[in-house]
Amino acid sequence: MKFSWTWLNEIIDLSNFNLEEVTEKLTLAGFEIDSIKNLPEIQDKIIDFSVTANRQDVNCIIGLAREISSIMNIPFKHNAGRNYYRKTHKNNNIESDSLEDLFIDNLKNTKNTASPKWLQKYLAGCSITISNIIFDDIKEYIKIKWGQEIQIFDSNKIQLKHLRASLFSIGQNLSYITEVNNSKIELKKNSESMEHKNKITENSVIKSNNDIQYDNKTSSITLVGKVYSEKYLKLLKSNIKPKHTIKNLQICNRNDLYYAYCEALEILRTSTKGVHGKSYIYRKKKRDDEIIYVNKKNIRQILGQIKKRRRNFLATNEIIRILERLNLKPQYNKATQKFQVHIPEHRIEDLKRPIDVIEEIARIHGFNKFFDSLPNTIKKGRISEIKNILKKIRQILRDMGLNETIHYSLNKEKRADKISIYNPLIKDQAVLQNNIYSSLIDTKKYNVDQKNFQTEIFEIGRIFVHNDFNQLKHQEYIHLAGLIGKKDFSRSCWSKKSNELSWFEAKGMIEDFFEKLTADIAWKPFNKKNNSWFKCESLKIINEKKSAHIYNKVTKEIIGIFAELSSCDYNLDCKTYIFEINVNLLRKSLKSLTHLDYIFKKYSTYPSITRDISLTLSSKEYIDEIKQKIFNQNRLIKSVNIFNEYKNNNNLNNRNVGLRIIYRSDTKTLEEREVAEINQEINELLKEYIR
Repeated sequence: MKFSWTWLNEIIDLSNFNLEEVTEKLTLAGFEIDSIKNLPEIQDKIIDFSVTANRQDVNCIIGLAREISSIMNIPFKHNAGRNYYRKTHKNNNIESDSLEDLFIDNLKNTKNTASPKWLQKYLAGCSITISNIIFDDIKEYIKIKWGQEIQIFDSNKIQLKHLRASLFSIGQNLSYITEVNNSKIELKKNSESMEHKNKITENSVIKSNNDIQYDNKTSSITLVGKVYSEKYLKLLKSNIKPKHTIKNLQICNRNDLYYAYCEALEILRTSTKGVHGKSYIYRKKKRDDEIIYVNKKNIRQILGQIKKRRRNFLATNEIIRILERLNLKPQYNKATQKFQVHIPEHRIEDLKRPIDVIEEIARIHGFNKFFDSLPNTIKKGRISEIKNILKKIRQILRDMGLNETIHYSLNKEKRADKISIYNPLIKDQAVLQNNIYSSLIDTKKYNVDQKNFQTEIFEIGRIFVHNDFNQLKHQEYIHLAGLIGKKDFSRSCWSKKSNELSWFEAKGMIEDFFEKLTADIAWKPFNKKNNSWFKCESLKIINEKKSAHIYNKVTKEIIGIFAELSSCDYNLDCKTYIFEINVNLLRKSLKSLTHLDYIFKKYSTYPSITRDISLTLSSKEYIDEIKQKIFNQNRLIKSVNIFNEYKNNNNLNNRNVGLRIIYRSDTKTLEEREVAEINQEINELLKEYIR
């Protein structure tokens, strides 16, 4: 925006400040000064500065003067304008969702003379080219001064005589209709345009029809000013295409439009020597001010201390004075320690929350006057209990060798027990999932088809179910589901083939999971009658004889299910088991431990040395006892593990076991001599077993 320094001084008293002081204050208040240009021919200066999207109220001379008044603490005493309407004209109340205000005036016998010298000087000071039509200059003057747009039509081209307006709510018509005698001026739904005798006079907030615009020969004009409602503007923004045709969709300031319209009418009357006809005024009742409550504690906590007064915050009286400068009409309640502020009409778009008011307090007082360093003690954030439980669940299952998967909560399988979406983006995402195991089974089948047989997975997600026993029609839960099953899970001895995961081994894995999670659970045989987890369609995919309910020992509430998939329904490579658990119910079964059952030790950073030995044992000798003897032999021995076992077919009473021993020191790198001494000790200890 470009504005004239001389014009600004005529609106607000800046005689005690120079241009540099004002521009510095504007910069500190968040307005970027782009350039300053000197115009010696008119003894003026043009200041070009940028306005942020949320402060469109400053995009005019009056708005800028208001802002400088607050920043510089100068009284804003500009005479906004007289009421140029005669007392005989009454305001008619509007019952409309489309409009807030509508002003229409006719002027006859107007003369297209040159614009007054004072008006030309103002426009030149704002770097605006002077037009040869006075109506153009007046519209530009009103726009740069008030930030409001008025419309001027050639009355002879639309032949308006006696105007009566009847306004309707936004509905199918989305419009208001005005009647001239028996003909109509109508705002159409599809074109968003105002018509008279099948001729478009105005295309809503987009543009006016050039066929009825004034020109050099215009002798009678119709002046129109209007304010659209917020609801109507939002509707236009969503319906009008293409979007670039919309030139002005911000909510207008009703008071500013009124005074701008009055000033435009007075300038037209005096400059064009036109005869003023009847005025038509339609105004809605003024809405109550928006009220925001701001906590004094929050102001101090967010803004912090003042630099000049160490360990001191803004005093209550200072805050009140700043709010008064902003014209927020503050009221302070000592009991609740809250400020009640009234948001003026020109700030209603950017002051919506208490934090916005606090930011204004800091901006007016000066951001540079507050300490910008972080406090010495920072309050540490807290992770919720459910987040910690989910984190622990993920860690345990990953340690067990399961991979986590993530699927969409939407799928395409429409069933009566599933919740459908009213307006799905695509058909494949038309319903919400009511279980997670179905997605895991599909993933398993896909991996088997791709020859990836080592697929053991889990997922934590949300399910959505119908609820006929609650006021809420639908409910949402967090579930944990998993799928396990391996073709080569275990083997009884090294010489035999590996076995697939059995039902009891799978159940043992789930029990191990619950034990690590410290969940107090128990098992019950699967019962169709007590089945809230699997619907009729889902029962076909499991082997009911190898299925069980998981329930809370204390509350006796079922928290999940464990089942073997039916082999006839899925072409899988091995026996596969699924489990699904309600996380919220699982949380109730967790026991809180009051002691630690583990000890932390520092991990050695020095390299380890590995030695393998072979022992021959009889079938009655236990390897665990021998392992313990070796481990206790020397403190440098860190682990003793079996890496092989085999039998000789000629001598089935004996077996050969391979042990791997790892040595490591916590304080140094071991030498070969030290390792040889330990090996000799082990040889003496196990002389009878070593062959």
